[in-house]
Amino acid sequence: MIFPKDVEVGMLSDLVEYPQARRKLDMIDPAYLSETGQQVYFTIQQNIADEPNELAKKLLLRGIQPTEYNEKMSFTHETAEEYIDKFYAATQRFKLMALLSKNSELLMKDEIDTEKAIEDVWRFQQKAKTALEIKHATHVSHENMDRAEAIWAGKYGDLQWPFEKMNNILNGLMGGELVVIAGQPGMGKSALMGSLAYEWALLGKKSGFVALEMKAIDLQNRLLQRYFAKSLTKEMKYLSYDDRSILAHKAGEFAKLPMYFVDNGNSSLTAVVACIKTMHMMYGIQVAFVDYLQLMRTKGGDNRDIEIGIMTRTLKQLAMELNIPIVIGSQLNRRVNDNPDGRPRLVNLRESGNIEQDADIVMFVYRPIFFAVNGRLGKGEDAITVSENDFEVIIGKQRNGMLGTAYMSYDAAKQIISDRG
Repeated sequence: MIFPKDVEVGMLSDLVEYPQARRKLDMIDPAYLSETGQQVYFTIQQNIADEPNELAKKLLLRGIQPTEYNEKMSFTHETAEEYIDKFYAATQRFKLMALLSKNSELLMKDEIDTEKAIEDVWRFQQKAKTALEIKHATHVSHENMDRAEAIWAGKYGDLQWPFEKMNNILNGLMGGELVVIAGQPGMGKSALMGSLAYEWALLGKKSGFVALEMKAIDLQNRLLQRYFAKSLTKEMKYLSYDDRSILAHKAGEFAKLPMYFVDNGNSSLTAVVACIKTMHMMYGIQVAFVDYLQLMRTKGGDNRDIEIGIMTRTLKQLAMELNIPIVIGSQLNRRVNDNPDGRPRLVNLRESGNIEQDADIVMFVYRPIFFAVNGRLGKGEDAITVSENDFEVIIGKQRNGMLGTAYMSYDAAKQIISDRG
């Protein structure tokens, strides 16, 4: 029992008297109630739809005087729900203190590794975030109209895609979406992710980028490559004096952009989640990127499919919790080569079931030249001429929108993705 008896009695009497408040019953952990309080709790749970008078009679049959509970009753069901919220917050503090105390002792004895200790806290938080909360239609309507009025007043806006061809097909991102950009090696999925982050940053949108296979300086060079003929990766030492001056200038401009990077090489799910949360808390990022899914690892899955499912579901929950879109790269399986012209489909997602289920948007990057013969794609009279720069963004899933293909241009040497004029 963590509250004085009269507070506990008041909370439970509210649950007896106000059926509306019972929507939050599962937020009460009966282990923290007195023995009598537990009897009342389980009586309510077993008869949750009963009217107050019927419930009072059942309590009386168990030897519990309803009059004692009626005396402590609140005036409204809203006040009743406030009592439950306070009780829930108090029990969460006790549980967290117990978890931290236990893990601290195990860490001191070297009986648990740091990553597992951090993951325990993350799991605790996830469970807390998903506590039962039922919204009445009135609540949803108010939320929707508040958001609509904010949009009309220019105080709330969706994140429009920085490329016109993509924006013509895709809805703007309102926050909470999980976006998957999938492709085979060399198709340009990392280039598209980097370009989106860069273009949004140029528009003043704060972007966070978790790079799991390259350093942030290499990613920066990829983004600045558009300004140079020589490769900033292979030919840096051969840059002319003028090019070196341009690089210094462009790096200075880049330094002013609202972009934040993580390149510590820690690919655990816990670390990725912690990085995104930290960037959101400290810098207010409006979109997060993770490059890419198959490089990540987590515990708790018996096989890779289950492990991928844990990761995509966790990232989707994180996007909803922070109310920002999270964009992740993903590989395709080799069966994509069996498709006509090698164009990818949802079934080609590696460990596809969970990715497709959790993602709000799935887009594929595709370069026709990879499947062309002598610059011609297709067979016979239906064959078309394609170039090195042809680049398609195929929208394979959009939960609340249309499907289609954005025909764009990709200069692989300069790492430039652009709308085709």
